[in-house]
Order: sequence, then C-alpha cells, then structure tokens
Amino acid sequence: MLKFGSVFRHRESLYVYLGSDDEIIYAARMLDAKHTNELIRLSEMRARTPEHSIHQGSMYCFVILTTAEFNERAAWLHKTDEHGATTSGIDPHSELCAEDIEELKTQILEDGIIPEKLKKIVKISFGID
Repeated sequence: MLKFGSVFRHRESLYVYLGSDDEIIYAARMLDAKHTNELIRLSEMRARTPEHSIHQGSMYCFVILTTAEFNERAAWLHKTDEHGATTSGIDPHSELCAEDIEELKTQILEDGIIPEKLKKIVKISFGID
C-alpha cells in the first residue's frame, strides 16, 4: 500500500507518493544526479538574479533527499499531478527516511506555489487541522 514517502516506479522513472484523491495521484518525480545538479544550478542562478527570471511556479520546488538509496537526489515537486500514474498496478519500491518525509511535508505545506488541493491531502494524511 502506498503512503506518503513511498517510492514507486512509473514509466522508467521513480516517484515519491504524496497522496491522492478520487481522481489524481500526487507524486514528486525523483531526479537522477545529473538532473538534480542542473536543477540546483538553475535554482541558484534564479536566486542571484530574480529580476531576470521568468516566474516558473513549482519548477524550483524540490527537496534534496538524504535517504541512503537516494542520497543527494531531488524529489521534484513540479507538476505533481501530471505523471499519468494510477493506483492500479503500482507497488512501493521503497520508503524515504523520516527526515526526508518531514522535509517534503514541510516544503509542501509552507510553499505558496504548491496547489491547495495537495496541501489539504497532506494535512489530512498527517492529521493536521
């Protein structure tokens, strides 16, 4: 059974399960080392020159993982509902460590760009009012 922080494979990529409703599974795509480094580089460049950056919404929302199996890879929170995965046929690959789960939860709940629907699902999952 999938729960917040479960890692699953879909179409050659790994994802971190964040929650679901009747229609949508929300999941963060796990980037490989090359794409993680590129995302960090772009994020740092954007932070240095915000007046030149185009507003990219959740493009720069990510958490660098510390779970041994996925250490220093990004869980990317961009378009968490546009991966095409459905609950049927998805089995957990592994789980994130408690620190990564907490970091993802905090990023989702505190970032203004994350969709309110996902924030509500996460609050329910963790029993937050």
